[in-house]
Amino acid sequence: PPQRLLSSRARKRLRAQAADVVLPEAWDVPNDGTHDPLVVFVSNLKYDVTREELVAHLNNRGATVANAVLFRARHSERLGEGAGATGHGLIKFADQASVDHAMATMHGTNFLGRKLLLRQDTERKSVRTKAVLHNLPLDVEWQDVRAELLLAGAVGLTRVDIMYDAGRPTGRATLRFDREEDCEYAQQLCARSTLFGRRLKLKIYGQQLVLKKLPRETTRQDIIEAFEHFGTVDWAWCSGSSGFVRFHSDEAARAALRTQKTSTVLHGRKVSVEMDRFG
Repeated sequence: PPQRLLSSRARKRLRAQAADVVLPEAWDVPNDGTHDPLVVFVSNLKYDVTREELVAHLNNRGATVANAVLFRARHSERLGEGAGATGHGLIKFADQASVDHAMATMHGTNFLGRKLLLRQDTERKSVRTKAVLHNLPLDVEWQDVRAELLLAGAVGLTRVDIMYDAGRPTGRATLRFDREEDCEYAQQLCARSTLFGRRLKLKIYGQQLVLKKLPRETTRQDIIEAFEHFGTVDWAWCSGSSGFVRFHSDEAARAALRTQKTSTVLHGRKVSVEMDRFG
């Protein structure tokens, strides 16, 4: 049988290491994609910056910080110079006025020789990116996966679901990110780092779109002809007012989604186009 790599002691150690990465209990983010409007992501920090220096910098410029955590890519030494591994963290401000003040006056300004980058949850795209993480130890839980990825430097992770087949773990998990950039960065981290003592593969799920409000006379060929100019269509299906279209590449699916989301018309009817979150 496949080797189970996470002992109870290792699991406790992993989650303890992630204590400074996962938000403090009073403002923890649940595993359901919801967000705190007072929480802001900060990035492009120097590796040797301290939490106290960051908080003092923000407070001295008129924003009141309630809490902050900093985390860095644990395996950054394997990424090499120029690989994009920069310190980042999360800040919780005391009120909305402090959030607005920080975003308006401090984003993009100098902090210890680097440009301070701030990003609110409200700036994120409504279309989330889904990915599948492969080659996990069979006994990991979603909390372990989330902790390991955060420790490795991933950001923007909103949900983790372990995949099962007939009640048994498959060594895979679905991940959801609010931004394509965050998902792609996590994919790079997995490709260049060792997580859970092994190499994991993160495949971004963006190849299949859901079509709704289709006219009853729509055929499979109609769907192919409406989308094939974005890239190779591997498969199309429709029944009643719903259908699917699957592309050969993630890039083609994302291009189709951006362009066709509000402009697809079949047989005189405007069609709803969405990313398939469950396929």
